[in-house]
Amino acid sequence: MPVHPPAPPPDPNAPPPPEPLPEQEVHIFELVEDAAQAAEGSLDQELEDIIASGPESKGPDDPPKWAQDPDQWREAAEAVGLGVEGTEDKYEEPFVVTAYLYKMIGGPIAEAEGDEKNESDEPPDADMAKPGSAAKAIHARAAARAAVAPPPAAPQVK
Repeated sequence: MPVHPPAPPPDPNAPPPPEPLPEQEVHIFELVEDAAQAAEGSLDQELEDIIASGPESKGPDDPPKWAQDPDQWREAAEAVGLGVEGTEDKYEEPFVVTAYLYKMIGGPIAEAEGDEKNESDEPPDADMAKPGSAAKAIHARAAARAAVAPPPAAPQVK
């Protein structure tokens, strides 16, 4: 087993290490307004397409087919008030706000039917004899890979 030499003493002139940021507790009700604004601006086209792919949910106990975690759906739906009389007065489309909130809290989403992603490394049909076609193929391949990139981490919800 190799033995590592002791670490050198810290430099007395070095600045202190940065303080770790405290983990912020975010309550789901604080995220509802963010979800409503995102839904109003249609900020997530992929989610918008998935929402349009099937029937709307009528309440917390009626998750859409694409919402893979019924408990998280219920939590988001209850926070928005989906299925509660008068919610339409507050949000034009409570179902869409619920979908955005569901995704914001890390709810897993199944792809809409017929939306199989192209896993091939082959670029779309391109005539490589034309000037600039190689660059277009490279850009198309990069764009396809970027579309498959994982989404950013969801905030922790208490």
